[in-house]
Amino acid sequence: MKKHMMKILTAAFLLIQFLPSVVLACEKCFGAAGATNSPVTQGIGWAMLGLLMITFCIFGLFIAFFVYMGRRAKRLSSGDYTVNEQGVLVAIPRDVIDKT
Repeated sequence: MKKHMMKILTAAFLLIQFLPSVVLACEKCFGAAGATNSPVTQGIGWAMLGLLMITFCIFGLFIAFFVYMGRRAKRLSSGDYTVNEQGVLVAIPRDVIDKT
């Protein structure tokens, strides 16, 4: 495994040293050499922003789902709530809790 990783690292190092134009960033990341207001560069910028927004929204919804599930589990384990036949979390009235 180590020999394989060393071969990959050596190849990457040689590629960077002898063919630097291959590993340079795109025009948006690198600065576009004076063409920062060109329509292509602006389009790439908006596309990158759109993709980042979609990614953050998906991660946010993923995190919100697990926060919701954690809060629901905490409420269910407190004994003040139960789940009905449809799977909906409902509150148990205090007089029913006090009688038990």
